[in-house]
Amino acid sequence: MESPFLLEEVIRFSDCDPAGICYFGTFSTFFDESFIALARGEGIDWDSHLPDQLNFLMPIVQTQTTFYSPLKAGDTARVYTVLTRVGNRSFTSSHLITVMRGDKEERVASGYISRVTVDYTSFKPHAIPGRLREVLDANTMDEDAWQAFLNSH
Repeated sequence: MESPFLLEEVIRFSDCDPAGICYFGTFSTFFDESFIALARGEGIDWDSHLPDQLNFLMPIVQTQTTFYSPLKAGDTARVYTVLTRVGNRSFTSSHLITVMRGDKEERVASGYISRVTVDYTSFKPHAIPGRLREVLDANTMDEDAWQAFLNSH
């Protein structure tokens, strides 16, 4: 993978706390939405997520966010996403959120979401299905490359 997937999100007033700063929980939503957009772009569509079509779920089991700078209503967040770990039944997507301040891209937050794959009906652990594994592998960046990308922003 040469460069991370990019999703832009405009910060809404409803994303913000009473101080007018983007609420911390919203960042996990941005991480999740970026991964979902990446998968959709590769043909994995949750709008038709029925047992006879995809037969698996991907619950989030861990998330972490480190904050560097605030976002405010009206800002356009740039959410970069890559896969940094893919196991047999679990995987981790890593994320960087930036915002343009003048002509400079400023780091706002970074973090990750770890998920497991489970059977749609029984909710028991399930090996990562073939098509999903192809998408994950195609969007994987090794840790050194990801760290270099983070350091460049």
